[in-house]
Amino acid sequence: MTTMLKQMRRIVYLLVLLQCCVCVAFAEESSSNGVSEAERLPKEWVNKAREMLNLAYNVTAGGEGCLNVWERVVKENEETVSRAHDGVKNITDLVKEIRVKMISDYPEDGSRDKEIMLNMTEEDFSVEDAIELLKKMEKALEGNEPPVASAEALEKMDRATHVCVNALNSIEDAERGIEGVLPEFHGFREDVEKITTLKDLETDCKEALKRLSDVKEQLELQKLNATHALEKAKGQVSGWENAMTTLINLGNFTPEEALKVTKIEHHVESRQPVSENMKVEIRNSLSNIKNKSEAEKEKMCGKENVTTTERREKAVEEIDKEVAEEFKSATERIEKERRLAAEEKARRAAEEKAKNDKKKEDNSVRPSLMHSPLLLLLLCVLGCTLVC
Repeated sequence: MTTMLKQMRRIVYLLVLLQCCVCVAFAEESSSNGVSEAERLPKEWVNKAREMLNLAYNVTAGGEGCLNVWERVVKENEETVSRAHDGVKNITDLVKEIRVKMISDYPEDGSRDKEIMLNMTEEDFSVEDAIELLKKMEKALEGNEPPVASAEALEKMDRATHVCVNALNSIEDAERGIEGVLPEFHGFREDVEKITTLKDLETDCKEALKRLSDVKEQLELQKLNATHALEKAKGQVSGWENAMTTLINLGNFTPEEALKVTKIEHHVESRQPVSENMKVEIRNSLSNIKNKSEAEKEKMCGKENVTTTERREKAVEEIDKEVAEEFKSATERIEKERRLAAEEKARRAAEEKAKNDKKKEDNSVRPSLMHSPLLLLLLCVLGCTLVC
């Protein structure tokens, strides 16, 4: 009997020890839950992640704002080039046509203008044909505005391209910064899964990286479009300028110079006489061509801007102003998105906290937690009873 009582006491002691261990375990868990999240966050790389995230938001706004300006400038340029196509083609085709009737023999003394002359050696090209061709040139120059892009418009294209390429470089730097901090989240995976603020930070970084990638892709595509559009516009302007130069040179001729025969003497005898009326008509046409072509060329080159430097400064000022306005709009849009996202996260966090509080409250009414001292007393009484 005594042996059995001893064994029973040992069992009671074990149960009491087990109950003490359970109480200690719950106490440690409660203490662990009381540690603030801020104390558990690895401060150095978390601060770095937040810094890179803010940089990503900033350069994203810059890229999106610049992209809007770039697209608008390129679109305006493409529309101008498209509208100018027929007008430029008419002028350049006419210049080609008249050059077919010319001899281009440029002496070493540089008197190029005087050596561009109508080739009257062709039997089917009469003085009347020459006058008709000059009239066609006059008619082609009757537009009020030059059809091609102005020098100022091309400066705007150059400036927009310069600014947006810089924005593209900044986006690439921000991408590398975000990519540098993301692997750290894997090293603290357990904390990331447990701590809401850390998990949200990782999500924000991934979303920011994706947005950076999207804007970068759009900027790179726009860079190709802008390069092609600028080359096309400059080529069109160059063709137009060459045509205008030819017409101005032609306008400098006297009727005799314009109708000067070639140096091939055996063709001279076949020349038809040119009446004074024809000379007057030719002189008037040449004068009109010269005046109109000079006016068109001045418009195209932006006569209101005295120097190339002033044109460039004006273009820089306008483009920078537009980019700043777009950057402000993009920044406000991104800030609004961040604010709404933060409000949504706060709402979810509040719901999760309420859920956890309710769960803790439910757990607190379990007998094992609520009545631990009573159970301990009961076991002691039971042990004493068995001993006695």
